[in-house]
Amino acid sequence: MISGDYKLLLVCLIFFLVSGHTLQVSAQDDLFFSEYCEGSSNNKYVEIFNGTDIPISMSSYNVQIAFNADPWIIPMSLSGTLPTGEVYVVCSSMADESITSRADLVTEFLHFDGNDAVGLFRAGVLIDIVGRQGEDPVSGWDVAGTAAATRDHVLLRKWNVTSGNTNWTASAGSDSTNSEWIVCDQDMFSYLGYHLTSPGLPPAVFFEPLCTNMFTTAHNPLTFSVTAMELEGDSITLEAVSLPIGSSFTNATGTSQVTSALEWTPASTGVFSAVFSATDKDGSCTLAANINVTPPWSGSIWINEIHYDNDGADTNEGVEVAGVAGTDLSAYTLYFYNGADSQTYDSNARLDLFGLIDNERRGYGAAWFPHNGIQNGSPDGVALVRSDCWPQVVIQFLSYEGSFMAANGPALGVQSLDINVVEPADSLVGYSVQLHGPGTNYCQFEWSGPQPHSRGEFNPGQRITVPGMFMIVR
Repeated sequence: MISGDYKLLLVCLIFFLVSGHTLQVSAQDDLFFSEYCEGSSNNKYVEIFNGTDIPISMSSYNVQIAFNADPWIIPMSLSGTLPTGEVYVVCSSMADESITSRADLVTEFLHFDGNDAVGLFRAGVLIDIVGRQGEDPVSGWDVAGTAAATRDHVLLRKWNVTSGNTNWTASAGSDSTNSEWIVCDQDMFSYLGYHLTSPGLPPAVFFEPLCTNMFTTAHNPLTFSVTAMELEGDSITLEAVSLPIGSSFTNATGTSQVTSALEWTPASTGVFSAVFSATDKDGSCTLAANINVTPPWSGSIWINEIHYDNDGADTNEGVEVAGVAGTDLSAYTLYFYNGADSQTYDSNARLDLFGLIDNERRGYGAAWFPHNGIQNGSPDGVALVRSDCWPQVVIQFLSYEGSFMAANGPALGVQSLDINVVEPADSLVGYSVQLHGPGTNYCQFEWSGPQPHSRGEFNPGQRITVPGMFMIVR
């Protein structure tokens, strides 16, 4: 919004980190969209940035929407003067107060879904766009390799983008490197109201993955990186202000950018805090991470078997879930993660479950779901998510051939639990890794294999032992 308040935006820094580009911020030719939100309920807004060298009168600009594949309609005229380096926020009149309080134009006409194009016009000429007018993608357009990212996401324009782009294919890109946008989770409003950082300000601190709430289970190793950056080439000192007992972090110094990592294996459950500070000649900035440590999963549904690799071409890949008979699996989704970038697959990342768990043994059963293209590790992972609620609930986040923290999707900020069993590339066709042993929940079983699959049935050596059941050994 139009304001002179001191604010920081990390988008430019994040892109620099992942791309290795030199920090150069040049004047832009015209206004353009710097942020877009298609959030929950009526949380809809667009943010417009003035990166030119002069203040700009907004009287010749408007925002328009093309619903589904229809023509542009409902011009929303803008007003006032937008100073250089500031933003202008247009939002729905029914949006949350945290949005409307930072908006310059609150209007009943800004209502769109992920399949509606939104355009910025100057004197009747389109100068920037989100989506593609004349096309209905049904759910939404893909952005940076994220499927239907214009629905239920916040899009942040990368710092190196210097003008609007009416070529949506080029703007959206095909992956996180060539896209002009960073895809963030739904209702992530942290960056609303400002864009870029200014010289003369202290360094900014951010975590990788980009979140401040971390999740892990007791006795599961946790690690995440901490980076401090600034735009002027100053010397930076990055240090821990406070850490959980038993964790480790090495303070670091450098120029422009410094990175270190926190490593910790929590011994108990609870909510813990880790606070970090970065200092240069212009001052200091601090950032805290909230680390939520929960008991190992012991609920009514769990991942029971995985097949991801075998000798020759991978065959009959998939995941089995098990749990209490009668559980409605349509409420659950599997998300597949690539450990190379800690993000969901570029394609085929989501598998919606269906049906009911049958009663195979003493009120428990298993169901197999084929899913070709599961990646072969070092590491990779899969998250079991309760997807019929908001926010979605991560039931399990398992990985194989190593552990990592998810950088996007429903498991953002969650440290994966390595199953510590490997399915080598020379595994026999028809084999899998699977749980075995006695019990009625995930924590009571152990991973083993590879061994012959048991798709849709309990695994060899897996016994359901309900409380009060006696086993007679002769």
